[in-house]
Amino acid sequence: MVPLASEEISEQYYTLTGVLNDKGQIKGTLIISSQGNKALLKRQHIAKFNSLEEYWEKLDEEMPNISFTNAKIEHLNELDQVLNETYDITLDVNKQQENNILSLAPNVIDRISYNPFKIQDRTYPVDMGFKSKLQYNIQLEIPEQYEVTDKPQNVSLALPESAARYKYITQLTGTKLEVMGSLSFNKPIFTVDEYFSLKELYSRIIQQQKLDIRLTTKK
Repeated sequence: MVPLASEEISEQYYTLTGVLNDKGQIKGTLIISSQGNKALLKRQHIAKFNSLEEYWEKLDEEMPNISFTNAKIEHLNELDQVLNETYDITLDVNKQQENNILSLAPNVIDRISYNPFKIQDRTYPVDMGFKSKLQYNIQLEIPEQYEVTDKPQNVSLALPESAARYKYITQLTGTKLEVMGSLSFNKPIFTVDEYFSLKELYSRIIQQQKLDIRLTTKK
């Protein structure tokens, strides 16, 4: 069982720093940091594998467009410490050769494509287990021959009293593209009356995360 700490916010951070090369690949470093119940759940998941190598192989298998190398985990057995996973990654970007266009999914990891709230009528509260925050920061160096021709709009969504909140920001400074996002649940239990707001929040997140950043070769 997962011990619940109602006042503690369990957090998970994804930080990707990399370079987009002229082959349509992103090469960089991904760091995943987990703390609180998020770290506990991750440690329990890793413990199901016979070795760390087996865990990393499964991760590589689940994300066929990303190659993971030089994997490292810190504080796996120090339960009071932040659990850090570090990977060198190579990510293949969707490329349309005939149009010299690259389509980059802003959410490289943990893209939300599934709405867990599907039923029409909810007769009991939604128990998230604990307060949580998922945050990601992606910083990419873009080759000078490319320009950003389309990108998702910046978004800020929130339930009443900020019970749940989603933010997404994309900004381009020179040749540096930065994508920042977060999804927070600021209480562990949501009432029946809040169910449809949660369902709608996820629907809007899914629609927003379907939109790619489009890079085109400069003329």
